[in-house]
Amino acid sequence: MNSDYVDRYSTLASYCRKMILPIIVFGGQGLLWQIIVDVYKKEYTKIIIDIHDSFFLQRGGMWFLSSCIIAAIFVVKMHNKLLLLEVFSAFGYAFALLCNTYFFIIEGGEFEKGINIYLDRFVSARNGFFVGIPIFLFGVIIAKQEKRMKEIQWGKLWGQLLLLNFLYIIEIYRLKGLNYQDDCSLFILLPPLAALVFFIGNKITMPYSISLSKKMRIFSKYIFCYHTFFNTYIGGVLYHFTKNGMIQFLYVSLLCIVIFIFSENKKIKILKSLIP
Repeated sequence: MNSDYVDRYSTLASYCRKMILPIIVFGGQGLLWQIIVDVYKKEYTKIIIDIHDSFFLQRGGMWFLSSCIIAAIFVVKMHNKLLLLEVFSAFGYAFALLCNTYFFIIEGGEFEKGINIYLDRFVSARNGFFVGIPIFLFGVIIAKQEKRMKEIQWGKLWGQLLLLNFLYIIEIYRLKGLNYQDDCSLFILLPPLAALVFFIGNKITMPYSISLSKKMRIFSKYIFCYHTFFNTYIGGVLYHFTKNGMIQFLYVSLLCIVIFIFSENKKIKILKSLIP
């Protein structure tokens, strides 16, 4: 067993362990809240449905972390078969689009029955197989082509970014009002646009220290993990009384900033341990 193999799987194990606790805590609290609502409404049979749904699509945005675990395992285990993964990713993401924003394409046809059966069983196509692997592969491609891509001129990069943004806006606009399934969050141009932004971000030399950069990275993870928690228990109540999404957004954002500053300054391990 060579050192490269050991390092690869040791890194994978460490990566997966970091994801598990936030999935349990933040995904679990979302399920707990829904069960409380079901009990309050005396919809007791719905509790089983909610538990089933949460198993396949973790609440509080935690589906993305579970997707990262699945994708990381497949990419690491099949790192020598990237072409096969790329083909699977293309078909997998196309399937995810049909289960989401592009459902209208197959609506009314025979394929619609298959999509509905899948969604009844597995809730969503937003998972590691159909969304996680394609996103991870973009990272692998960027890493493998890093030297060649660094030689790309800035003018070409900014031109590509503007073009993709423009086409992305058109895609969203054209899909408005068409029938969809799930949460209408998957788009054809979203993965390549995100990959390009990521690449440009790595290429730019920012005028601040590495330590500040690390803090901002940690801060973004606090926002990701805690925003749904605050939105469930506080933001939702605020919106119920104010009917103002901006007030809801500002309060939830402020609470995320406060808990980040508080936990980082006071070195509260329990709050920091929930962040992947």
